[in-house]
Amino acid sequence: MRRLKNITTCENMSFEEVIAKYDSPTTYFYCDPPYWNTEDYYSLHGFGREEHFQLKDCLHNMKGKFSLSYYDFDELSNMYPKDKYKWETKEFVKASGAKAGQAQSIGEEVLIMNY
Repeated sequence: MRRLKNITTCENMSFEEVIAKYDSPTTYFYCDPPYWNTEDYYSLHGFGREEHFQLKDCLHNMKGKFSLSYYDFDELSNMYPKDKYKWETKEFVKASGAKAGQAQSIGEEVLIMNY
């Protein structure tokens, strides 16, 4: 909570509006959109293919820094080329998908950064 004490504003707006309002060379954005093809699981408002590409366009054009969290999928490296962005991957145990007596599956999280 100590880190949050300097936050004075909470916003309820689209990512386009937040980025347009706050983007500057000294701004950092952490983006954690719904994972590709799991959009309906998270929200009734929808965040589909079109929104993923709109987010990509916003992030490509921003002045500030960003970290973007995803699972890897076929189009991701075309959207965020590895020669332009830093990629870090981390394996994790998908505990939520395991049933009693079954092995837990392994997932891979991708963090894409423009710094």
